[in-house]
Amino acid sequence: MQRKAMNDLISWKNKKNRKPLLLYGARQVGKTYLVKKFAEEQFKDIIYVNFETNNIVDKIINENISPKYIINNLEIIFNKKIDKDTTLIFFDEIQKILEH
Repeated sequence: MQRKAMNDLISWKNKKNRKPLLLYGARQVGKTYLVKKFAEEQFKDIIYVNFETNNIVDKIINENISPKYIINNLEIIFNKKIDKDTTLIFFDEIQKILEH
């Protein structure tokens, strides 16, 4: 099952005009592990934001939902240049935004 999931992620990565990807599933089944492993194997860099532990990015998203605004601020917070082809931005536990 994990190999199929990894292949599905690789297919998503290889799409010419890929959109953001949402992963759904039960808690504690390995979604975060899978995405981190995928990023390690398929991308040069990862920006990992866990909304259970990072309320700074939560505030930024609530200020302005524009992707350009969010990416610019992520670059400042993480002190990394984000390249759409080589950097994976991974928002984990994003449902926490809705709880505020």
